Amino acid sequence: MTRFLYLLSAAAVAIVLSACTVTISIVDSVDETVSASTFTGGDLLAAGSADDVTLGAGESIDYRVNVPSTSSDALYLYLDAELDLYVYRDSGTLFATSASENFFAGGTAGLDVSAAGSALSPADVSANLACPGSCVILRSGASDPVYVRVRNTSSFDQSVSFYAVLRDFEDTSEATAGLDDLPLGTTTGALETLGDVDGYEVQAGGELFFDGTSASGIEFEAEITDPLTSGSSPRYLSSGESAIVLDGEEVRVYALNDRAAVAGKSLYFLDLQ
Repeated sequence: MTRFLYLLSAAAVAIVLSACTVTISIVDSVDETVSASTFTGGDLLAAGSADDVTLGAGESIDYRVNVPSTSSDALYLYLDAELDLYVYRDSGTLFATSASENFFAGGTAGLDVSAAGSALSPADVSANLACPGSCVILRSGASDPVYVRVRNTSSFDQSVSFYAVLRDFEDTSEATAGLDDLPLGTTTGALETLGDVDGYEVQAGGELFFDGTSASGIEFEAEITDPLTSGSSPRYLSSGESAIVLDGEEVRVYALNDRAAVAGKSLYFLDLQ
């Protein structure tokens, strides 16, 4: 009788276990541990790679990236090819993904390269940084360590270099907490991180023209507010639109979708005339 009950219990446990799906956190599945290094050059391929690997069809590799104390603003995680790139916070939660040099996005949305915009003209990116492959940027103090997964979803082997680089943002307004001046003429900025909001204070009244580059598929929007008039409603500009603004009004630029990109692919322009 005891043996029968034991066998019955064992069978019940086997049935329960067969119905369970075991999920292993990336924190517990690290293949390689690397450290981010500082690089200030203008060609990201000239930085030293954190690792070089050949991935077979359908294979992936998981990294733990240690982030040393730094005065640099940002951590650039990128590849020299357009493979699937996943970036996780120190808790193991997914932060962002990318499968293109053109953009990254929150969650798994960065793997949908069909939603990217058209390519930039050379004039748009001549003085701005560009990633050589899939790329995710986050603030340098956002997480330590950071976990990264690189996956080859193709049907053939691919050799890829992985880079973990500390450097400042190209858009200097990223490092400021307050509002930057918006004078007459053209002011440029970039949405280099998820949730990025760039703020400006209008220095002279006039017509403000707003435009954003399209390669990243970022849905740019500019919000105009009057901080001195109680109860006034904000006005909004989409890329390609303009509005009359007054001296002292505030302009904030952000993405309507959860996207960002390296500066050369996330430029916007505020032209005050």
